Amino acid sequence: MRRLFETKASKLFALLTFLLFMTMLTFQLINERFWLHDLEVMYAAATALLENGQIYGTSVGLDTGFYKYSPFTLFFFVPYALLPYKVACILHFLITLACAILTFPLLERIIRRYLFDFKKKYYLTLFIVLIAILIHLVRDLHLGNINMILVFLLTLSIQYLIENKYVKFGIIIAFIIITKPYFIVFVLPLLLHKKYKEILSIGAVGALSVVLSLILIGFSKGIYLYFDWFAAMLDHSSYLKSNNTIFYILNRYTGISIGTEFSFLLLGIIAVITSLYFWRIIRINNKNEVLSHEERTNRKNTALIIHLFVLIAFIPNVFITDTEHFLFSLPLISILIQYFSIPKRFVWIPLIAFMIFLYGGNSTDMMGDYLNENYKSMGLLGIGNLMIITTALIVYHKNRNSWGSESVKLDNN
Repeated sequence: MRRLFETKASKLFALLTFLLFMTMLTFQLINERFWLHDLEVMYAAATALLENGQIYGTSVGLDTGFYKYSPFTLFFFVPYALLPYKVACILHFLITLACAILTFPLLERIIRRYLFDFKKKYYLTLFIVLIAILIHLVRDLHLGNINMILVFLLTLSIQYLIENKYVKFGIIIAFIIITKPYFIVFVLPLLLHKKYKEILSIGAVGALSVVLSLILIGFSKGIYLYFDWFAAMLDHSSYLKSNNTIFYILNRYTGISIGTEFSFLLLGIIAVITSLYFWRIIRINNKNEVLSHEERTNRKNTALIIHLFVLIAFIPNVFITDTEHFLFSLPLISILIQYFSIPKRFVWIPLIAFMIFLYGGNSTDMMGDYLNENYKSMGLLGIGNLMIITTALIVYHKNRNSWGSESVKLDNN
């Protein structure tokens, strides 16, 4: 991780970002607005686990404050439950902030090594990316959610995947899937790229995690908790609503109504369609006799990175989630901002700015209550996110034969 902060730009970014959010923490503590409602739910669930209490189906704080993660995930919150709540909140805030600060240069490193190189705008682009996702990051920190932590782990796992560190990759992805099962969609791109060791690693770690949790909790009680978890996931959409899903946008603008119970099916369809596209790209590369083995490997790695980043970004457009889940689009936003920072592409800046406004403009302070309510009712955040995904795919398709020209050489260092 130390290599992420070798440049002056990354060090300056880390310092200023740390100071910015520590200022936020300080004012929230002074103004008694340091609530972290989502962490309160996880803290209460971990406390219930330690005290043999009710974990699932009990509302904490807000009406939507139900614990919805797996019994195994709960073990990561047990250390919090051993601390006073306010101390646990500050610790979680700092961990989330650390993950955010690490994610930006890590993404920059992946983009530079495996997609395209950029040098001149490095100082500025890191901060532009931060501004683009700022509202969602602030909300994630304010609520004490884990989305930024997941984005960091997902980005780190992709780094391990390209480096063929399949055990480390499997451990991280297995834990993520146990926490949020819709990430099982990762398996399809892995099958497409014949990453069988990685798939076996995910399966082995996942199975071991479940068995370990059953041993620690007790087999009988643990089985009931896993059934309660499945029920909690099914109930999740019943007490939440989202104006940013494909289902909502389709209904609002076309009148076509499709139930959200088809969310997993829709994600599966998206995964299949994108897999067919990338399969075709890989097949064309494999048939190109002009390319060397290294160049083919290079292009396959680039395709795999884009494919995974695209699937991550689609998730909040498919499932009913809180708006901070749109942090999953951070990798694609980072790619687009880095790509369009080249002077000859400045003509596209208004389009990028418009997409970013739709994506990150849901601020009452910026637009006022009336405009913000219209923004929400029109599903503009979801539309903006779909525009980001579409633009990223167009940019990749246009540059698929040139992106990653240096990746194999760099990866072997």
